[in-house]
Amino acid sequence: MATTKGYATTKQLGDILGIIKAVPSWEIGNEPTLETVDAGNDSKTKFYLVQKNIVSSSYTFYANTTELTETTDYVLDKDTGKITLTSAGVTALGTDSLIAEYKYFDNGMSDSYLTEVLDRAEDEVDDETNTTFTDGTAANPSYTAKTEIQSSPGYFNNNIIAENKPLKDIKTTLDGAHTIDITTISLAAGTGTNYPSTGYIIIGSEVISYTGVSTDDLTGCVRGALTSTAAVHSDGDAVHSTILFLSNTQEGTAVAWTVQPWNTYMNASDSGLVYSYDQSIFNSSQFPDRLVKPDVANRVKLIYYYGYSTIPKDITRLTLILAKEMLIKDTIGSSLIKGRDGFQPGVMSTSTKEIESIINSYIVIPMGNT
Repeated sequence: MATTKGYATTKQLGDILGIIKAVPSWEIGNEPTLETVDAGNDSKTKFYLVQKNIVSSSYTFYANTTELTETTDYVLDKDTGKITLTSAGVTALGTDSLIAEYKYFDNGMSDSYLTEVLDRAEDEVDDETNTTFTDGTAANPSYTAKTEIQSSPGYFNNNIIAENKPLKDIKTTLDGAHTIDITTISLAAGTGTNYPSTGYIIIGSEVISYTGVSTDDLTGCVRGALTSTAAVHSDGDAVHSTILFLSNTQEGTAVAWTVQPWNTYMNASDSGLVYSYDQSIFNSSQFPDRLVKPDVANRVKLIYYYGYSTIPKDITRLTLILAKEMLIKDTIGSSLIKGRDGFQPGVMSTSTKEIESIINSYIVIPMGNT
């Protein structure tokens, strides 16, 4: 079972805790042989391993010497060690012996429980660093989407500072001309995998939502989304994922958002800045009714992705340390409930300095516009 964000695996956690054993075993006194689970009979579908609490992605099963394929030939319940053959698996096994090699947690903890602990640790990593991490090399990476409402920016070089960093503006160009009623947006060859599986894009001043990605096509598109207007677009027009809305309505009136076009008026950078040039809505000669007073609420809206495009080794390390501490706390709590009083407070602070060091190297402090 994979964790939600993929910062660490249950095998990595089991390794640092020293709770993993293997079949075959290379322990002294044990001959390293694979486990013969049982023989097939051309119809049997349920088999049980000797051990349970199997480690995710650590197992391989054979019909005699032929390797079986997970999902196609079998499904494994890792927590119970139950193997269920599909019809294809029953045929592949026939009357041969089902042979297994795998790793398991020998302390009674299940893979699903350790996955849940790692999920909690991943959330804490994001909370402490005020950012997130993802595998940017994967197809359709799951960058975190953010909709952010801010006050008016005032005089800080006309910059609008995103609270979460690094900001990821995913950009490409259109492949071909698009009329206003086309609901599949074709992107430049090889760039479709850069986009999350659902989300928003902006072309010029039109916002488009999409619900799927097929190679280099965004599918299920809604044109003129978020109060923008559908428009005709030309081959090679720029496509961006960062969307800026501004409102120059007066304070005390209903906010009316105006999407800012991606042209000479707008830009974005990985450092987390979305800014307008002098020709923008903040230019008094072009927009005499602009709001220049700082701290007027609800006058800037950003829709953007943020997060690191890699999962660094120290983030994996931090996740594992936090997960280990969570397990210690869970174990201590369980022991106290059961009337045991052997808790030693010192075990809870052995990694404090390392945790602080890693967090401090990534932490993003939110900045408001001034």
